[in-house]
Amino acid sequence: MAILFTKKEAMKDLPFIEDKALYKAVDLALWLYLDKHWNFKNAVNKAAEKHSVNSKIAIERLLRQVIPEEIFWDRMNGAKPKNTQPTLKETTIRSQKIKKMEMDAKNHVADITRR
Repeated sequence: MAILFTKKEAMKDLPFIEDKALYKAVDLALWLYLDKHWNFKNAVNKAAEKHSVNSKIAIERLLRQVIPEEIFWDRMNGAKPKNTQPTLKETTIRSQKIKKMEMDAKNHVADITRR
């Protein structure tokens, strides 16, 4: 079940940040992660790059401080691995077809050589 948590709700819990660039970077990262559904790493990297913040870890710590842990777990459970292998059923069917084709080819060659 998806947990609805927006940037506005997260900004309410955000502590005061003196560094204006860091504040803007955190604001952007929250928007990218929560509202635009970017992954966490890319949101932090883009925010640090855009607002010239040297410490990505500072952005990450502030985000982890205001975003509930359930959001992270919910997002991780919904993520799919990038390099997925075909399912076992597909692999089995493909293997059976290839084996049949190899047997047909072998029988074809045997028929030709018998004549």
